[in-house]
Amino acid sequence: MDKRQKSQWAMLGRVHTHVKEHLRFEEGGEVSRALDIVGDALHEINAFNGEKQTARRVSRTAKLVAKRALVTRLTAIAGAARVLAKTVPDADAKFPLPAGRSDVAVLQAGLLFRKEAEPVKADFVRCGLPPTFLDDLQQAITSFEQSIAGRDAGKTGSKVSQFAIRDALRRGLDAVRSLDVLVNIALGNNPKAMEAWKSERRIEAKPSAVSATSEGQVTPDAPSASGADDPALKKAS
Repeated sequence: MDKRQKSQWAMLGRVHTHVKEHLRFEEGGEVSRALDIVGDALHEINAFNGEKQTARRVSRTAKLVAKRALVTRLTAIAGAARVLAKTVPDADAKFPLPAGRSDVAVLQAGLLFRKEAEPVKADFVRCGLPPTFLDDLQQAITSFEQSIAGRDAGKTGSKVSQFAIRDALRRGLDAVRSLDVLVNIALGNNPKAMEAWKSERRIEAKPSAVSATSEGQVTPDAPSASGADDPALKKAS
């Protein structure tokens, strides 16, 4: 989510908590219905955020593991090439380790080593590499390519999540606009109670820290605005 979406998300959480704790309302009424919509929106957003963070973490870990495995095999082949160079001049010239460790550089090095090592496979085996080292190298290359493709697919999934989050925010904000009217009807003659409502309902330029409850709702870490415990809120119906 961008900064504005986070601010809207935080506001939905404050409003949901504020109404539940400080405003009496009948189950099945318009206040209850609007509050349920806000709660559902919060639950959906929290779920999407959790799924996205988990997918990103898993994808990043898988790519790092695959990259390290490929670098390990490249390092072994380059080392063997340096040994061969003692008896075969420039034998190591075709097996330079990548100067940088970018994904592209490592992948290109893997493809180069695979191509150049094929004609002299027996020489590398004499240096101690297993007879399957070229197959092992190809498997490492393939795994790394797949991990990169997996991250790209994750970015596509992220776009889908963003669409769902925007839709949930739209529904939640629309319900809050209904609550604006309903709260004003109940508390319009109580300036202090209305000021407390407006404070919770404000969309901040910089969202305050929020935390997710076990029910998937969002509750602000900061305390409620002054006046939130006004008796008029408790008496509203």
